[in-house]
Amino acid sequence: MPIKLKAERGISFEEIVFYIERGDEVDILEHPNQEKYPGQKISVVVVEEYAYLVPYVETEETVNA
Repeated sequence: MPIKLKAERGISFEEIVFYIERGDEVDILEHPNQEKYPGQKISVVVVEEYAYLVPYVETEETVNA
């Protein structure tokens, strides 16, 4: 999956994590379709002047992207 993500989007999951940890996460939004994606949020991460929208679900134990 990581290779597919890098091939399709030009960025890897590990790179997104790097930019989040660096402080480039500029917003967190509720997913607009909570019926289909209950509890899902969207992280807005800026990488080289491009905003990536990264969906995830956060629980007390884990974050699943």
